[in-house]
Amino acid sequence: LADGTLDFVATDPAPHEPSMKSGSFDSAAFGTIGMETTLGVLVDGLNKGLLSQQRFVEVFSLRPAKFLSLPSEFGEFTVGERFHGILVDPKFPATPVYESEFSSLSKNSCFTGQSLPGRLKKALHGSLIHTF
Repeated sequence: LADGTLDFVATDPAPHEPSMKSGSFDSAAFGTIGMETTLGVLVDGLNKGLLSQQRFVEVFSLRPAKFLSLPSEFGEFTVGERFHGILVDPKFPATPVYESEFSSLSKNSCFTGQSLPGRLKKALHGSLIHTF
């Protein structure tokens, strides 16, 4: 991800009840929780120096928007233009990932029990970008 081999990070919300995730690897429904942990995993990489700030924004915003052919206000910052995105606090202390906090029907995650940093502070939808 850091070196550009992968263009971006995305999740595919397709929750499954625990009964569909049990059984053998070959017969269980595919997938794992992603929406609840992706931000924390990327912030962890940022805080550890594995991702630059620029690369963080590219893989979590700019590149997915370009892949989906969204207007430039999705993923790009331009003074005087509208912006759709999120405000993240990457210095928010790491907190444990608990299965009980997942809102999804699915509860399986390789990050359950681990602590992930960062916090979503605000979602911005069509906000005007100003300079100070």
